[in-house]
Amino acid sequence: MKVIKLDKRHKEYNNGFTHALRFPPNDPNYCAIYSYFTKMYPRDYVQCRGWFHEKWAEVSSKHPWPFQIHWICVKNDALLTMAILSIPVV
Repeated sequence: MKVIKLDKRHKEYNNGFTHALRFPPNDPNYCAIYSYFTKMYPRDYVQCRGWFHEKWAEVSSKHPWPFQIHWICVKNDALLTMAILSIPVV
């Protein structure tokens, strides 16, 4: 798990996201952080706008399943700090 500040190279930066957590393949912390965000900040899908109007988004790489890299992107870096401190990190 690594905290990354997004810039122009990242697609999510253009949608308003500023920071992200990058998880290597098969990281056990990914499920804990993902479930934290779904409980604290539930998302409603808006057909015309997609997920990008919310506070956070989940992105996966296009590699085959065992090699996928997962990203959780947020618009406010304080959300990442709260998520990391609230889960038991393995």
